[in-house]
Parts: sequence; structure tokens; C-alpha cells
Amino acid sequence: MKLAIISVALLALVACERVTTPPRDETSLPNSGVCASSATAGVRQFLTSHPGWQVVNTSDLTEDDQELWQNHHQGLCPGIAEVQFSPGQPATLAVTVVRDAEPGVSQWLVVLRPNDGQPPTVESLYGPDIVASPSVIWRAPSGDYVDRETGRSIHVEGDVLVFEKLEAGSLVYYRDQDAFRSLIGSE
Repeated sequence: MKLAIISVALLALVACERVTTPPRDETSLPNSGVCASSATAGVRQFLTSHPGWQVVNTSDLTEDDQELWQNHHQGLCPGIAEVQFSPGQPATLAVTVVRDAEPGVSQWLVVLRPNDGQPPTVESLYGPDIVASPSVIWRAPSGDYVDRETGRSIHVEGDVLVFEKLEAGSLVYYRDQDAFRSLIGSE
């Protein structure tokens, strides 16, 4: 009798879990949380026009990466960053998205540039490429940056976008006149 009561209680918990856990909506964003609240109409439009891709969310990261992200970027979405590449210019949204692929996931990093009331202009910065686990993105302020591979130092007037595989390395993207450039960040 005691075993039957425990079994019924466990089944009820599992049923409640399935009912109360929201599925990803039609735009491949979580229904709530920081990534859903960070998504603009431009992000939603991009996802709608690229079926199967979803914004990198904390739950897509490995357990260790989730902890690192929460410790260093709590409250931010690991797949969306607002970056002002050029002072005095409108902010740009960077979005990194993933979809299932073998043997891991396919990851793509794009920038959605404002386009005077029209759909944003999409510029690809990385991928799509198959990775074992997703990288994250975040905004860093203007300043001096050194390419870890070449030793070259640059001064960037606007924000930079960091595309980071936590505890492994990063690419730092910046705007140089009319083009995006990158350098190897920390390892």
C-alpha cells in the first residue's frame, strides 16, 4: 500500500512537471526569463525567417558553463547582447543561435543592424559551425585590447562583442570603419 501511494505521488509530480514546464514558442525563445525579455521584434523576425535555430539560453550550456555564466553575467542572456559598436550610432543586437547537429550543435553568430524602420540587416560574424557545446556572447566597453595570438594592440572607441567558449578562449569583435574585425581574446 505504501509503495502504491509513493508511486501515485511520483506520477503526479511528473505530470505536474510536464504541464507546468513551458515549451519553446514558435520563435524558438523561452516563454519567460532573461532571453525572452531581451528579444526584440528584430530577433523574433530573424528566428521566424530561420526555422530550427534557437537563441543560446543558459540551459543550453554545460553545467560548469552555467555556473560560470551565472557568476560573471547574472541576469544576462548568453545568446543576446546589445552593443554600441560606434559612439553616437544606434545600438546593434548580436545574437548567437544553435540547432541540433551531429556530433554536437551547430552555432551561428549574427549581428542585427538597425535599418530605418525596415527589418534589420543581418551580418554573419561566425558560422554556422558544429561545436561540442555553445559559446556565449557579451558586451565589453571601449578600450585597449591585445590579440593574444599576434600581440597586436588596438584601441577601440566603441563597445566590443566577446564571443566566448567559457574557460577555453574568445574572439573579440569590433567595428573598424565599415567592417567588423576580430582578434583572439583570452584563453
